[in-house]
Amino acid sequence: MAYFGLENGASAFPATQAIRYQKRFRERFRDKSILPLVTNREWQGSFKGVGTEVDIPVLPTLHSRKTKPGEKVTYERPEATMEKFRIGRERYIALTVKDEDKLFAGFNIEGPVLEEATKTMGEEVEAEFWEDILSKCATANTGNTAGYKSGKYKLGSAAKPVTLFKSDAAASAGSPVTSEAPKMNAVDYMLQKPACIKEQPGGKEKPVRIIVPTVLGYLLQTSELKQADLTGDAVSLLRKDVQVLGNLGGADVIVSDKLPIYTVSGANCYPIVTVDTSAITFVEEVKIKDQLQSVEEWGDFHRSKLIYDWFVRYPEFFSVGYVQIG
Repeated sequence: MAYFGLENGASAFPATQAIRYQKRFRERFRDKSILPLVTNREWQGSFKGVGTEVDIPVLPTLHSRKTKPGEKVTYERPEATMEKFRIGRERYIALTVKDEDKLFAGFNIEGPVLEEATKTMGEEVEAEFWEDILSKCATANTGNTAGYKSGKYKLGSAAKPVTLFKSDAAASAGSPVTSEAPKMNAVDYMLQKPACIKEQPGGKEKPVRIIVPTVLGYLLQTSELKQADLTGDAVSLLRKDVQVLGNLGGADVIVSDKLPIYTVSGANCYPIVTVDTSAITFVEEVKIKDQLQSVEEWGDFHRSKLIYDWFVRYPEFFSVGYVQIG
C-alpha cells in the first residue's frame, strides 16, 4: 500500500486504495525426511491382514572347543530364541473446512491445507523416531568407553558430551564445555564413529552413515576436512552438496536438523548417530483417510490415521554419541 509520504503512514485517499491478495498461501519450506536413508522397509506389508505382531527366530550362539587326541566330544544343544516385534504407534490429523470459506475464497484453500496437514504428521513422526531411538543402540556403541573390543572410543554421553574443535591446536588450547568431559578435534571424533561399529562382529563391511546437525556440518567444512586428501576425494568437501558432505572413514556424512537438541551445562548438546540401514526397520503399515459430512454443520470433515512403528533389529549396527561445540 502506498503512503504518499504522510507522517502517520495513512493514505490521504483511503477510498482509492484496494487490498490485493496473493492467490496462494505463503509456502512453508521443509527439509526432506532422512528416514529412508537410515532405516529399511523390509517388513512393509507384513502386518496388514495378518496381525500386529511379528515373531523372528534368532540363531543360537555356538562355540568351538579346544581338544586333544583321545578326549571325549562334548555336544552343544543349540536352542533358538525368539524376538517379538509389535506394531502399535498411531497418529492422526482431523480438520474441517467450512463451505463458506471454500465458496468465497479467491483460490483453492482445501488442497493446500490438507497437504500441509499430511506433511506436518510426517515431520512429527520423524521427530518421535529420533527421540525414541537414541537410547536403543548397543551399550558398546555409546559413551566415553565405547568399542566392542577396545572400549577406547570417546563418543560422548548425555551427561559428558565430547567438546569438538576445528583442529588439534584449538582442542589443546580450549576447555570442554562440560567440566571433566572429553575434548578433541572434530575430524578425529568423526573417524571414531564408523570404527566403533566395525569392531562389532559382522560390522567390518557395513556401509554406515553418520547423521550430524547443521552446526557440526559447518564445523567439519571449516575444519581440516576442507583438505580433499583427508577424504580420498578429488575435490574439497566445500564444493560438494551440503546435505551429503562426503565420505569419511567409510561412512557418508549426512546433515540433518531433525535430530533433537539437549542442554548440558547450560549449552547445546547434539546427538550424533551412526547407522547401517539393516539396524532399524521402519513400518508405515496403514493409512486410513476419510472425508465426512456432518448433518449439523456445513462443510467437509477430513481425517487421516497412520499406523506405524520401528524396530531395532541389530542394535550393534548403530551408535549414538553426544557432542558440544567448543
